[in-house]
Amino acid sequence: MTTLQTITVRQFQEILSIQRSSMDAEDKLIQCMCVLTGKTEREVEDMTLPEFNKKGAELAKIFSQNFPDQKPPRYMTIAGKMYGITYNPRNLAWHQYVEIQTWIGQNMIANMHKIVASLVYPVSGVLKRKGKNDPAKHPEIAEGVLDCRYLDVHSIAVFFSLLWNNSIKALAHSLTSRKEKMTTKEKEAIRTLLTSVSDGSIIPGRSQSSNE
Repeated sequence: MTTLQTITVRQFQEILSIQRSSMDAEDKLIQCMCVLTGKTEREVEDMTLPEFNKKGAELAKIFSQNFPDQKPPRYMTIAGKMYGITYNPRNLAWHQYVEIQTWIGQNMIANMHKIVASLVYPVSGVLKRKGKNDPAKHPEIAEGVLDCRYLDVHSIAVFFSLLWNNSIKALAHSLTSRKEKMTTKEKEAIRTLLTSVSDGSIIPGRSQSSNE
């Protein structure tokens, strides 16, 4: 049984995208069922009426619920590997600022796996020794996040975005003071960052309808 507590980021993103598409209602339902069950269209169409109705009820319940209050995890497993999460924007490396500025200013749900991939760092051993976030591994990690529990990833993205909004002005001031040491590309990223400060950043709400 798939619930709001078990649905993955990939499933949630795909279903929401289908719901907001121009498909007719019947096609939307079938495609959503495919995502929810992992079945092909033919297999969904061959489901018995009780089974189809049961899965339809699961789907309706997932997308009608408000997200529960949930403490964001300190660590999470992504594709079988353990990672810690950096929540304080001040502790991010420069490349992480650039990446996150790109993703956080766009659709939160569609990009939350990329945001989280920019926030995590590998940990090892019993003492969870901290490694560095490797930008070369961002696509691989982001792909792994898609198969993580949606509520965990959502709580990380929401919590971080709130901290980001609260500290971005101070961060922008600090980064501006370093501009003489930056490349042209880095200076352009700073201009984008300063623009976002004046325009405001996205703060997602707790229900799926407010997480654009």
